[in-house]
Amino acid sequence: MILKYKGFSIIEIVFSIMIISIIASIAIPKLWHTSLKTTYIKAKTDMIIIQNALKNYKNKNVLKNSDILLESLDDDENLFSNILSKPFLENKNNTNSWSKESNSIYHFWINQNESIKFFYNKTNHTFICEKSENNCKEILN
Repeated sequence: MILKYKGFSIIEIVFSIMIISIIASIAIPKLWHTSLKTTYIKAKTDMIIIQNALKNYKNKNVLKNSDILLESLDDDENLFSNILSKPFLENKNNTNSWSKESNSIYHFWINQNESIKFFYNKTNHTFICEKSENNCKEILN
């Protein structure tokens, strides 16, 4: 006598759901950590680009024998347009984007509630985050 099954048994379905949930419980935290790490890498990369552009600006002024201070890194529309050939667009409180608080304070938004605060010093042309902040420590490592 040959038995013909037309579906899965309850045990097979429960076992499949258990396997899927175990895999998901391992994969989802790793994906979240990878996404957050990617955000920190983007912040670090942008910071290095801005720092290099400031060094380039300073070196050009040294070669021209000029002491012109850069009062602001940007114009009214685009962030960092005075030093970068392709400036960043300002997008307040949006993940992985920059916003401007003042001529010397900028924020890189990790998510809608957290940001990394950067300071621009116009006298020595430095752009760095506050090292006491945990998010800043993440990108400086």
